[in-house]
Parts: sequence; C-alpha cells; structure tokens
Amino acid sequence: MPNGKKIDEFFYPYRIFTILALFFLAGIFTASFLKLSFYASWPVFLLTMFCLVFAAFSVLRERILVLLSAGLVAFIAALTYFSFFENRVQPDLPFGQKTEITGKIVKKPEIDFKTQKLVVEINDLNGEKALVLINAEPFPNFYYGEILKINGVIKEPENFGDFDYKNYLKRYLIFGLIQRPEIVYLDSSRDLYDRFLGGLYYISETFESSLNRVLPEPQASLASGILLGVKRNIPDTVMDSLNNAGLTHIIALSGYNVTIIVSILATLLAPYLGRKKTFYFGFILVVLFVLLTGASSSVVRAAIFSLLILFGGTIGRKADQTNLLLFTALLMVLVNPLVMRYDIGFQLSFLAFAGLIYFSGPIFLKTKKLKIGLSEKLKKTLAETLGAQLAVLPLIWFQFGRFSLIAPISNLLILPMIPLTMAFIFIVGLISFLYYPMGQIAALAVWPLLEYIIKIADWLSKIPLSSFAR
Repeated sequence: MPNGKKIDEFFYPYRIFTILALFFLAGIFTASFLKLSFYASWPVFLLTMFCLVFAAFSVLRERILVLLSAGLVAFIAALTYFSFFENRVQPDLPFGQKTEITGKIVKKPEIDFKTQKLVVEINDLNGEKALVLINAEPFPNFYYGEILKINGVIKEPENFGDFDYKNYLKRYLIFGLIQRPEIVYLDSSRDLYDRFLGGLYYISETFESSLNRVLPEPQASLASGILLGVKRNIPDTVMDSLNNAGLTHIIALSGYNVTIIVSILATLLAPYLGRKKTFYFGFILVVLFVLLTGASSSVVRAAIFSLLILFGGTIGRKADQTNLLLFTALLMVLVNPLVMRYDIGFQLSFLAFAGLIYFSGPIFLKTKKLKIGLSEKLKKTLAETLGAQLAVLPLIWFQFGRFSLIAPISNLLILPMIPLTMAFIFIVGLISFLYYPMGQIAALAVWPLLEYIIKIADWLSKIPLSSFAR
C-alpha cells in the first residue's frame, strides 16, 4: 500500500505540473547545446509530438506511460520553442562596417570613471529591432530613454581568456558591440513608459547621491550595494573581503532583499489593510523595486516567488514550494529561454533557493539536536546558509574556481543584521534627500552597522584557509 500511495502521488494535479515543468526546462537546457534550425526541424517536432500524443491515448489505462508521453511532448515543445526564439531574436547587423545609426538607450546605463556602458536599440538591416552595447567615453553622461546618433563600427562580441563574453551578452539579447563611437544627443523619448522608468532611475541615482553625501567611504558604497545593488564604487579591498568571506550576495540584490521587503509588508500592513490590499500594495512596491534596480535574474526570480507566496496567503492557500520555484523558472524561461544556460545569476539564484527548500530543513533538524549555544533562530539561519551554500558550491567552483569555507560563519554573523541595515539605509537616504543636515545626523545610526559588516568580512577573510581558489 505505501508504494501504491507513492505512485498515486505522481498523478496529483500539482505533481503532474512538477513533472511536465521539469521536462520542459530540461528541453530548453538541452536545446541550448544544439544547433537547431526552427524552419527545418519544426515539422519533425510536430510529427513526433503527434505520435506521442496518439500513443498516450492508445494506452490511456497505463498512467505512467501517458505521463511519460506528456513529458516527452513538453520536452520536444521546449526544443521547438528554443529554436524558434533563437531564430527570431538573431539580428542582421552590418558587422565590421563604419555606420551611422540612430538608437534609443533602453537599459539603465552603467557608469564608472572609465566608461559608460549603454544598451541601445537600433534597426538592423531588415528593419527589425536589435540591441547593441556601446562602450562610450565617461563624459558627457547619457541617460535612459535618450535618442542618440552614433558613428562607429559594429563588431561581433569576441571571447577573451576563459570568459565567454559572446554568450554573456547573448543572454541580454545583445549581439553587437561598438567601442568608443562618436555620439550626438538628439532627443529624449516621449513614450510614457520610458519617462516613468527614467524617473525611477533618476530617483535611484539621487538616492545613491544622498547616501554618498552623508556617509564616508567605503560605508556609502556598501550602503548603495546592499539597498540598490550598485557595486561600481565599492573599493577592491572591500570586494575581496566579501568574496573571500562568502558575502557577495548581500550586495547582489539576491532574493534575500526582496524577501525582506515582502516579509516586512506582510507583517506591518496585513493587520491594518487586510490580505487583499496588502497583496496589491506589495505587488506595486515589489514591481517598482525590480524596475528601480534593473531587473536582474535573482531579483525577478525572488519577486515572482515572493509575490506568489503573498498571493497564496491572500487566498488562504499554501502552495507547493517546488511548483512555485518551477513556475517562476518557467515564466522567466518563456520570456527569454537563453537565461537557462547563459545567465549565471539565474542559475545561482535557483540553485540557492532549491538548497533552502531541500537541504536547509534536514540540516536544521540536525543542528537543533546540537548543543552549540545558539538560539533556534540562529540555528535556522545557519541551516539556511549551509543549504544554499551546498547547492551553489558545484556551480561556483565550476564557473569561478573558488569557494569560501568561512561562509557559514560569516553569514551567521551578518545576515541577521541585514533587514535592520536595509531599513536604516532607506531611512537615512530618504531623510538626507529631503533635508541634508538631518540626514547627516541620521547617518550616525547606520554607520555602525555598515562598519560592523566591513570589519567582520575583513577579519574573517584573513583567516588562513578561509577560502580556496583553483
């Protein structure tokens, strides 16, 4: 009987979704390694899917065969979808030719003291929209939504060293690169969405400037990293300490940041607004936060996942966490299947959350039995850290050739401080934006928290054998 019950569980509606989603995601990942021509292969895919469906109906009483056939249909559908998407987004660009083009900045510019990275939407030779990356001079500054005239040579991105730069850009649907072109500002977009998003980016930059005015370095840069994910001004010494201590996720706008926002909203607002209004308010705020911070894979994943959980609380249901994770992955892969293989942030984000779901529970049960002088809350934090670290360790070692042995201890010492630190950073930035002298006083409250993070990371990173690199 127990075995019969376990088999029956595979045919619950929610578990059928799990299996089909896994087959589809496996198909997307497999297709990324194949050179499939959509126009040449779609008839074969369609015929195969028809045969599988026909075979499934012919053996309808054999539920496992029906489910397997449905899974293979999902797998083949994924192969077809990937080849269709890759064919559709591949632009026809005049590589190697000096051209004059007009385009609009469609992503938040990345600016440092050396260069401006501008993602510009242009028309390719067929009149279709295409994205190119422009490495421009640091001055004058350009902003989201501006329309530019560009004189330069479009080149196909090339890999350098062990870094697969071509596929790194491909995940963003960027297929062309222009180095140091002549740029002339023409106009700003009149589109309402562009103006709205440009306004959000202006608020983000103003907020960052407000923090820089009231906090010294490196605390100011760390504050911008924790709240906004801005890492360009963080000193190399601090970045090295965070890397060696396994703490870079606190400045990477990981799902942890979004989870904190949703948790605070649910705790503070639900008793007063009710579940439905809290969900609507939370939905708007989280979407604004995602747009404000540039919509990285980890933030988008966490936003979708957290909002689904919040929605489940609204309707009074607790969803299966595996299916929530898979549903989130499906949404992101349907929008851009290239992230499945080429976006390391996407992979790390989902592996970390899978570690939280499947590894942290058993680890927590083990740590509860240990008499190590930690509260249950700290033991839970330790278990979650270990679970996430174990899940991402193979990928980090494969991609970056390093891992941190001290990460569980550093996360145990610092993660409990992050929600309070984020709240204080937000308050200080807001006050200094409204009234600078008061912001200077408010900054005294957040400086010790930031200094604590810096000192702990520095101290732990200097411990012998705290991290390994190949």
